Amino acid sequence: MLDTYKNHTVAQLREEIHHNNKIPNGTLESDKNPDLFLLIWQKEKTLNNAVKLLKSLRKAKRFDEAKKFHNKFKELYLDSEQLESEWLWFTFSSKVCNNKHHNYVKDAQYILDNTSQESQGSKLIFELTTLITISRLISEKAYSQAQQLYGTNAYIWLTKLNPNKLSNEGRKGQNGIYYPSNRQQYYWYKAKSLIGADRVSYFVNWVFEYLKFTEEKRKDFVEYIIKSCTIYQE
Repeated sequence: MLDTYKNHTVAQLREEIHHNNKIPNGTLESDKNPDLFLLIWQKEKTLNNAVKLLKSLRKAKRFDEAKKFHNKFKELYLDSEQLESEWLWFTFSSKVCNNKHHNYVKDAQYILDNTSQESQGSKLIFELTTLITISRLISEKAYSQAQQLYGTNAYIWLTKLNPNKLSNEGRKGQNGIYYPSNRQQYYWYKAKSLIGADRVSYFVNWVFEYLKFTEEKRKDFVEYIIKSCTIYQE
């Protein structure tokens, strides 16, 4: 492929990317163009082109190549915030979202240590990293006898998020599947983690703390729910 386009100008390469990869909503799928982005960088070795190449390799899941270029670009473009940001997304995609990578909690914490939910520039990766980590912690309990431990760890990670700052808008993917909002996911994970941590009573009381039950009716209802949740565990 590189031989086919090696004599193209940068403008021609960008037009090729635009022409070949435009999708119905008008955006560009950079994951289809790593080789073209490489040619563009080779012709114009700017920081912006370097970041686009890294992003393209990451989206194509060509992580080994991406890592090599990260190391190269760190020496060429010193102290670049753009490169640092892309490195965090690389860590997110190749480590946190990789089910074959088992040390993901440490990598997720690294991302959180370098981002903030309060920062507009890093809010998204902070929230996605936290939610993905919680999801994996909850899922792993199915493969371990230490269900309570995983539930507790997931709940600890939930405390890193301010739910009021999470988006309440779901989205419909290109595959037609509806994806719940980050806030919806947060509360679903909270329920799962509390029950997984054997804190059913706390969970029930938390759910109904805004409902106007009389104290007597509330107590009866909570006892009924707890019994329903635990009857099959006895």
